[in-house]
Amino acid sequence: MSDKVDFVEGSHGPAIVEGPLTALSWLSILPIRGATAFDRITGARVITSVPFVGMVYGVIAALVAGVGIALEASPLLVGVLAVTAMELFGRFMHLDGLGDVADALGSYGSPAKAREVLADPHIGLIGAASGLLSLLAQTAAIGTLASTSWDIPLRLAAIAAGPAIGRLGVLFVCHKSCKPMKPTGFAAQIIGTIPTSRLLLWITSYAVVCVATLPFAPAFGLACLLALAVSCASAFVLSRHCHRRFEGLNGDCCGFVIHLCTTIALVVLALSY
Repeated sequence: MSDKVDFVEGSHGPAIVEGPLTALSWLSILPIRGATAFDRITGARVITSVPFVGMVYGVIAALVAGVGIALEASPLLVGVLAVTAMELFGRFMHLDGLGDVADALGSYGSPAKAREVLADPHIGLIGAASGLLSLLAQTAAIGTLASTSWDIPLRLAAIAAGPAIGRLGVLFVCHKSCKPMKPTGFAAQIIGTIPTSRLLLWITSYAVVCVATLPFAPAFGLACLLALAVSCASAFVLSRHCHRRFEGLNGDCCGFVIHLCTTIALVVLALSY
């Protein structure tokens, strides 16, 4: 995500098509043609569709993990391969946002100084360490889930749930109560576009799916509900903290929250099995 993309006038297609396709074109390596107009309508549609993209990330991680389990690979190798597949699929975009925001938050300067650090293309020690530790945590969590006593379908479902739950975090960053750092650019298209009703609809939908699994796999359903609750609470706190520290949010903040919430969801799932 970049603040270099500015508003472009144009016509919009059906939201149910334009939103997911544009989200995939922005957030993955897939050669998909998305929207031709770039404005707050596009931004709202894309951010609303990010949880759907999270499901795609989850399926990719689960497929790679499933192959690893079938080949009797070590849990460590399964975790490394699954995380690598997700990062390659997303061009390491969210990891870049994590590093930039971590450096800015670690500066302990004024909001203006923090924004200056955030805009610096070079990564610092705090950003590099944050990226490394988050990747290690995701790798260990997926490796743990791949080697649990659950049936293999449940193991793969848990691995897929982590990235899907983690993407809900971007809805908090782009909530209507937040404001972009700049009135132009990419952040101005997405920050502040998501109403509370849309946020609650996604969270409720995920919760319903988790509850529906309770009669058949109670431990799995409870683990997913806990991961959902902790991840969403973390997204709220992180987005509010960034908003206060930077006096506004940008695209890097989206990547920061998505990456950390995905890590948090996977770790909670791994600790709850």
